[in-house]
This record gives sequence, C-alpha cells and structure tokens, in this order.
Amino acid sequence: MQIVRTAKIVIIENQLIIAADMQLQLQQLGYEVIGIIQSPEAAIETIKKNPPDLVLIDIRLGGDHNGIETAQCIMEEAPCPILFLSYGTNKLIFQKMMQTNPYAVIPKPFQMTDLERGISKALKRIAVEKANASKKIQSEHWTMTGIPPKQNQFNYAWQS
Repeated sequence: MQIVRTAKIVIIENQLIIAADMQLQLQQLGYEVIGIIQSPEAAIETIKKNPPDLVLIDIRLGGDHNGIETAQCIMEEAPCPILFLSYGTNKLIFQKMMQTNPYAVIPKPFQMTDLERGISKALKRIAVEKANASKKIQSEHWTMTGIPPKQNQFNYAWQS
C-alpha cells in the first residue's frame, strides 16, 4: 500500500500581502502551506515543532536578521531544504546565499510558474537525495545482515 501526500511548505516573509498571495498560489498548485512567519526566531521554533518539506525565505527580512542569516540558523538548528526569494542580488549576496546550499532561488517579482518551477526543481532534488540515502542504508543493512531490503511503502506525490 502506498501513501501519497503533498509537500508541506513554510513561508518566511515579512510582507504579509506577498506571503498571503504566495500562500494562495501554492495552494492552487496543490501544496500545503503550514505556516507564514515574519520573524527569524519564530521561524526556527515553528520548523522545529512541525518540520516542513521546504522553506521559502525572502532574503530581505526586516529586523536583526536577513533571510540568509535565518537560513543559516535553520540549517544549524532544524535542517530542512531552503528556497530563497530574492529581488536582484549582487555577487557578495549571491555567494552568501550559495553557502547555505539552497535548493532553488526564485526571483522577485515572481509569477506562479516561477514558484512552480523552483519548487518542482527542489522537490526533485529532495527525492533524489532521499532515494540515494535509502539505497545507501539498505545496502549497508544488506551487507551487515545478509537480509535483502524491503521496498519503500511511501510514495510522495512530488516524487513522481
């Protein structure tokens, strides 16, 4: 039996109008938005309590932290895949973004197709990484025990 579900997404965006529009677009694309968060501190706590499949972060958050610093904190405290939302960036900002190993960068202003492409690309990368990790674990288990691995019973909708 296979269990199918959609990707859970958290939006970290300090402009609520943009975040609400993004939530609507993501829901129309079939994704589940499990939170819209404005502050980096609240983001980390929310992600720890209810880990999402993806986190969309605006690189220009207000307050003491920017989106890149927030992504770095998330990766240290509650690692999960990051997608950046960005108006134009310079070389230094781009290099800092790349240090967090984002799954995609979606330019602002964006259209629904931009969100769809960026998220699709990220979800495919996640699926490949999970498959590779699962194969490695199964191979190690088989090597250590001599027992062949079982097939994965879960099939995520975004892995297809």
